[in-house]
Amino acid sequence: SSPLRQGMPIHIARAFPLRVDVDGVVRNARTTHHSIRALRKQFGVTAAMVRTDGTGAARRASKLVFRTPHDGTLVVDGNTTPLTKETALTVGELLAARKIAVGPSDEVTPALDSRLTPGFGVHVYRLSDDTVVETKVLPFETQYQDDPTLAAGHTRTIRAGKNGAAKVITKVTRKDGQIVQWGPEVGRDVIT
Repeated sequence: SSPLRQGMPIHIARAFPLRVDVDGVVRNARTTHHSIRALRKQFGVTAAMVRTDGTGAARRASKLVFRTPHDGTLVVDGNTTPLTKETALTVGELLAARKIAVGPSDEVTPALDSRLTPGFGVHVYRLSDDTVVETKVLPFETQYQDDPTLAAGHTRTIRAGKNGAAKVITKVTRKDGQIVQWGPEVGRDVIT
């Protein structure tokens, strides 16, 4: 709408495509801006959000990723680690970024696909199958037999019994080293 004048420079800004991910909301967009500051303004990205895809100006087919940082705690193998300005989007991303392996029988609270929130707490519980060996008392067995030589209601000891002992092997499940579930008995050796 500006009137043209002799020798007046004309600048043409060509829009280019890019992908913008703001806290997991991804959209394809077109822009004429290359500076991150201008792109933040165009897409409504606040200054508190952290860019996690790298640095530098935006280019054609760039993917810009912005995350809201959160503070929280992570408990793994009994060790509590306070985290500040964590930019992972989910619990799974947090564990992957910190190279924490989760085994098939381990439990993670909250679930791996849960989003991180301010003051988050993530706990990785290591579950393992184990056995426990205990010495248990085997009480002697009392047997009753009719004896016509005794008055009714009276008893006589023929042979005194004594308690025995056995090593009992029981299957258990441990959670971070503590027994949380007792399973079936898997073996027994009588000692006496």
